[in-house]
Amino acid sequence: MPPDPHPLLFPYGDWVRTQSHGSAYSLAQSGMPLPECGWLSLHAEQICGYPTAEVLPALERRVGGLFGVAPERVLTTLGAHGAMDLCARHWLRAGQLAAVETPAYQALPALLRRSGTRSFGLQRTLDSSWVPDPQALAEQARRSRHPLHLFLTNPHNPSGTVLPPETLEALAAAIEPTGGVLVCNEVYMEFAQPEQRVHAATFLPRAVSISSLTKAYGLGSLRSGWIVLGEGLTDQRILLQDQALLSYGDPPTATLNASLAALEQLPELLAPVRRVESESRPHFLAWLRDSPSVLSTIPPFGITAFPRIERVQDTLGLQTLLAEEFDVDVVAGEHFGAPGHLRVGCAVPEATMVEGLKRLENGIRAWHERER
Repeated sequence: MPPDPHPLLFPYGDWVRTQSHGSAYSLAQSGMPLPECGWLSLHAEQICGYPTAEVLPALERRVGGLFGVAPERVLTTLGAHGAMDLCARHWLRAGQLAAVETPAYQALPALLRRSGTRSFGLQRTLDSSWVPDPQALAEQARRSRHPLHLFLTNPHNPSGTVLPPETLEALAAAIEPTGGVLVCNEVYMEFAQPEQRVHAATFLPRAVSISSLTKAYGLGSLRSGWIVLGEGLTDQRILLQDQALLSYGDPPTATLNASLAALEQLPELLAPVRRVESESRPHFLAWLRDSPSVLSTIPPFGITAFPRIERVQDTLGLQTLLAEEFDVDVVAGEHFGAPGHLRVGCAVPEATMVEGLKRLENGIRAWHERER
């Protein structure tokens, strides 16, 4: 069969929409489900009013307050995906080199390919506890004749590993001589307790922090996200805003008002996360530690991990077997460029978690039996 002349840039996105949640025991989710929204009530002006008149600057002030930065360093976006897209359009150039972590959320390398940028994969491996080597990045930067920008996630998607400030500082220092920018998608940082949070843009002058209301708060349908700029990038805000206005204009007024209301409800919106942490996550962590079928790091918080599956390389095939014969959904490592692993989530009721892990374990055993 000839190759597809128009391959998808982001096939994982299509898989999530069409196949990822068809089983009764879905452990594929990376975000919380939709919360109870009785607190949300918008009148006509909050839905149809002009966004920049009042609510857009109010929302950017509120986000700035949460991050401890001036609102001039905040730009609202259409979710974290919209933020990543704006950063890619603004900083990436065809023919130049950019760095991206690997394994990676598939959208990151896809944005590089779309821009025509050549890609340097900054390796993150289970054997190194998913921590990248700043020296490898520095060696690549020394050979670069152009700004070398780095795109990564923190916590890491898919592993959940959290890079501490000193590692982020070392990565930023590696690309600083080239004029590079560290673009850090931090959507999973919202699962952390306040004292655990690490936001690159708050302490690195040439870093960007991206986040949204999607993962921890279950409000993905709002498509509400933001960019926070390091203090050395404040002058880039007008250029990023220009990209946004050219691409889609302002975010919808209803989204902005709903987002502002949500930011006043964060403790309540995090209550389901805390329930998962106390009920379902302990079963998940025990499985990661004790199952002979997997080898995994233990994320400090959050709802996902990325274990290596013992004696399985075709995890895409295993994903299919689990869905079709064991009624459990997981995410194959192939979606992240790391066959042999599965991303597994725990944002489900406790009974679903317990039964789902049993089915997952039974499915792995069945795979081993068939491979003998």
